[in-house]
Amino acid sequence: MSEEEEPAGARPAVRATATRLRVGLSAFRRRTQEAAIDGDLTAPQLTALSRLDRLGPLTTAELARREQITPQAMGATIASLEQRGLVARSADAADARRSILSLTPAGTDAIHSAAAPCRTRSPPRWRDRSPATRSRFSTQRHP
Repeated sequence: MSEEEEPAGARPAVRATATRLRVGLSAFRRRTQEAAIDGDLTAPQLTALSRLDRLGPLTTAELARREQITPQAMGATIASLEQRGLVARSADAADARRSILSLTPAGTDAIHSAAAPCRTRSPPRWRDRSPATRSRFSTQRHP
């Protein structure tokens, strides 16, 4: 549908919905970061582990391409995961210059239990909200 075919008032409604969504996601992100404690995995670390869990062994470059970040940035993330013993490198049988990354058993445990801290910390915050606040949130999500 082109702009000329859109019903009058549709664009402001879309903008308003997009704005509410952006504000809601920003608040969620801030609260999630506040809930993180020392030792928790960072978002980039969780993303890398999740990709390896779902897709199997990959190179750093393949991970970076999938996340649309530079290989150097992914390399820093992978280095921190290696230090924690969550990811292991092995030589690529087809090309000895490349390293293949895979999850260690500890990495598998970490990715499958990573959501648990958020689940145990977040619900009390939601329960502490007033019914009016929860209702307002529901109304904003479903205009």
